[in-house]
Amino acid sequence: MASSARVLVVHTPSSKAVIKEFRRVARLTGKSIYRYSESIGIYSLKDGDFVVPGSKRLPDALRYIQQSMHYGIYLLDNIAASLRQPNLGLLRQLSRARAGNDRKVILVGTDLRIPAGLSESVMQFTHQHVLPTRPRLRDGKWIL
Repeated sequence: MASSARVLVVHTPSSKAVIKEFRRVARLTGKSIYRYSESIGIYSLKDGDFVVPGSKRLPDALRYIQQSMHYGIYLLDNIAASLRQPNLGLLRQLSRARAGNDRKVILVGTDLRIPAGLSESVMQFTHQHVLPTRPRLRDGKWIL
């Protein structure tokens, strides 16, 4: 979230785990973190009651993010099939925007292939959900 990049990509096999962690951060810190869903549109992860009207279609949601005057982190998960025009053009504009409030778009998913025209202006991360190991007792010592 502290990255200087405006568009970030999180490659993960478990989008739900990443969304769940962002929801926890939103509730604990009070940060404005939103999620895009094709069935609902843009809605707040902090309190799910706030829904942005007219944001069900991805191009409309990206235009809203681009024109918003407020700070916000916007999670777009499982949109691999939608990474084509006009969405790519809007994402490219968002990634190159330098003025205004600090808005971030985070693409979350498994098969996100970022086209060459956009890949140099986005920051990419890989997330793997690791199950915690239970400590066990061996020779009188607890080990992980």
